Amino acid sequence: MTEGYPRVLVIDVVPFNRYQNTGILKSSLFEGWPKECLRQILYAHLRPGFDVCENNWQLNKTDVLKALLGSGPNRRLLPEAARGGLLNPERTLEYTSRPRVEEALRWLSPQIRIPLGEAILRLPGVLSPRLRAWIEEFQPEAIYSITATAAMLRLVTKVAEWRSIPIVPHFTDDWISWLNRGDIFGWWLRPSLLYWFQRCLDRSPVRLVVSRRMAVEYANRYGGSFAMFTNPQDMPLDRPLCALKPSGWPVKLVFVGGLRPGRGKTLRSVAQAVSAARRAGVACELDVYSFPDELQDCQEDLANNDGVRVMGWAMPGDIPGILQSADVLVHVESFEKGAIEKTWLSFSTKLTSYLSAAKPILVCGPPALASCDMVAGSGCGICVSEDSVEAISAAVRSLCTDAELRARLGERSWRVAKSEFEAGAVRERFRQTLCRVAGAHNDCQG
Repeated sequence: MTEGYPRVLVIDVVPFNRYQNTGILKSSLFEGWPKECLRQILYAHLRPGFDVCENNWQLNKTDVLKALLGSGPNRRLLPEAARGGLLNPERTLEYTSRPRVEEALRWLSPQIRIPLGEAILRLPGVLSPRLRAWIEEFQPEAIYSITATAAMLRLVTKVAEWRSIPIVPHFTDDWISWLNRGDIFGWWLRPSLLYWFQRCLDRSPVRLVVSRRMAVEYANRYGGSFAMFTNPQDMPLDRPLCALKPSGWPVKLVFVGGLRPGRGKTLRSVAQAVSAARRAGVACELDVYSFPDELQDCQEDLANNDGVRVMGWAMPGDIPGILQSADVLVHVESFEKGAIEKTWLSFSTKLTSYLSAAKPILVCGPPALASCDMVAGSGCGICVSEDSVEAISAAVRSLCTDAELRARLGERSWRVAKSEFEAGAVRERFRQTLCRVAGAHNDCQG
């Protein structure tokens, strides 16, 4: 342990980055961690960021197969391997590290591609001699992982058992309940997933989650201790000053974020509600920022509504300014049964950014979801719990015509963010949590 920071090996399907939900979460929590105390093994094809973790090892199926015949390629990723960083959005979003063979295989049906990948990632070559040497050189004291697949659970557990170190898993949604169900090879994949999940928990003295509801549900379901850690926010000492909106100027609603799973349909209802409010004489407008590939299915439908502008993808550095330019921030969840099953315990990464902007929040989604329940229960916004353009339009009218209501909800958002998600306090609690896990392990070893 170096000056109060344990050496943590991160093993994940999403790299540290500032543009994708779990990448943002990890980057925020580990920000300020000494670079020599952090390494990452990633099985991902997204562009990694190097501002938090500089020492990365890239896994892919081709290299796993090659490692069966020798020591395996050296796949250490250095900062120069991602030249351009986040300066060019197209290069960032279109980046892929897939070898050409894997690029071709991605067009296979998921029912075939997923079990094929699972089989390859179970081969001994996944822990090649060179990767083992890289891990041994680091001497990790704990493993942190968002896991999210059977292959990652297996790799995390295998490394932990080999090195005799604890695991700190971080669960961001209830994937363990639905992953591989209904798949052609689900009869094989599902039992394997549950097997490695339990072995992972057996080596996890502390487990992390992203919502209080998930902490309670998982403690009841699996036993043990579950601590809530979600996306922390660097906040100024005082609440940002919000200029009064001149009379007659439109109230600006802003949506920033992803549209999966199934959120695009709800956002279309919000767009229709804004258009309906404008027809009723309410001065309002909606700006939408999301990923280009996620906008493909709904961009035209959104833009066809009066007062709605589709702005495309927002650069990470521009998002704080975009949020500050808004009068109301919009969050949507899907009302579809399959999407609810996947997100009911989740807490959207962007909601802490919304709260720290000191703005009222309009949430449209099922009340059973943790994200919707948090906003409604904390008094930070208005939650529309039915999939109805009329109901959403009524909420839009309330927020756009009542400046005092907006100010009151914005003040409450700021207070909640300050008390629960302030970065300094959250990161210190996170550091102490990992120190306790690593320290207890080191004491036992000693």
